[in-house]
Amino acid sequence: MTSSAKSIKSFDDASVWLTSQEPLSQYKVGGYRPTTVGETLSAGRYKVLAKLGHGRQSTIWLASDNKSPNDACVAVKIFTDSYPSTRQQSRLNFQLYNAFVMSRYGEHLCVVTEVLGFDLFHLASASLRPTEYRFPDFIAKRIMHDLLLALDYAHTTCNIIHTDIKFSNMLTCIDSEFTSSNPLLDYDLRTETLEAADGSQVTITRHLVVSEIPDELDDLDNWKDVRYKLADFGSAHIGTEDANVQTGSFDYLISSPGARSPEVYMHVPWNAATDVWSAGILLHQLLTGGLFYPTDMKEVVFPLYMYKLFGKFPDSIFAKSNVAGGWFNREDGKFRPSNSFRVGNLLNFKGTPHPEFELEPTPVYMRDILSNLPEEKRPSPGAIDLEMQLLTLDPALRPTPAQLLKHPWFADIDVN
Repeated sequence: MTSSAKSIKSFDDASVWLTSQEPLSQYKVGGYRPTTVGETLSAGRYKVLAKLGHGRQSTIWLASDNKSPNDACVAVKIFTDSYPSTRQQSRLNFQLYNAFVMSRYGEHLCVVTEVLGFDLFHLASASLRPTEYRFPDFIAKRIMHDLLLALDYAHTTCNIIHTDIKFSNMLTCIDSEFTSSNPLLDYDLRTETLEAADGSQVTITRHLVVSEIPDELDDLDNWKDVRYKLADFGSAHIGTEDANVQTGSFDYLISSPGARSPEVYMHVPWNAATDVWSAGILLHQLLTGGLFYPTDMKEVVFPLYMYKLFGKFPDSIFAKSNVAGGWFNREDGKFRPSNSFRVGNLLNFKGTPHPEFELEPTPVYMRDILSNLPEEKRPSPGAIDLEMQLLTLDPALRPTPAQLLKHPWFADIDVN
């Protein structure tokens, strides 16, 4: 990486930074473990230097390691007590250096890993044009290549289905070792001490993002060295058999609504192919800079939008679903107009049908939408074709990550 790379950046406005941190309400039994900058962990081995972020089931901290011969920093991910303490998930979280358990609101698994940088949201904010969050083709290609490599490894080597593919879970790699003596750690520390539900005092720390990214968006020579890793396996489905055939349970809906696969919406057995659909949604965001679904559309209508873009749901989904009748006629699989729209009550969703679906929608296929964008916004034909393969409605026909890595769009990727 050249000397023009940006290394640390904080994106939170001082007046609202607290709203973007982990919720205070989750500092309770079964929740987050209170942690502060300057605290030492694991019998004094690690000293906390900054907060890197948080997720639904963890907070992540930058720490020095007093056993490191070259003063290298590490990331310490501290899970909630409700997180399954199986170590099988830990092996996928970057390069695993160490793991230990601490107590406070229960038993908190702590996983020590390499330090990673920006997620794709922050990367877009830092690097892309302010009003246009499309990634250039060559950057989108590298991100997707690295994501498919990660999914291939997770599915075939570890029998793990990630179930939560999204922008915030793809992170840039740090290509040089970050040490605790780095002058950039002389940052503006912001903290707020608040009272938790049990009456104890909890310090909330504003997070920082550690990363190296090129200054120039179109500087291919610099960007070609940036690599990406799939993070946060906290919601992963761990199998004991081949992840491409083992099915998940249906007691809850996996994935964020916008990335959820059609088979999950239909409450039918799902497998590793659900990650491939979610990767297709992520690619769409990379290529267009926009969300896959209209912003005014309720979650309950998403399956109807899939129907409009890709046609009738396959029999392999429809025949196994006990909820498909809320959206579609059982006889022919066609759209059920909203005058008999029952899915809101059936699945206990809130909201009403989108006006677009008052009558049978006119098909507007996604390939045509992308191909007819203005030339300056139109993805390359190879990128469009890859997205269509990822977003195959029938999970049985959806290609695997290994198959997708052979797509011609990746022909010019430097695999080294």
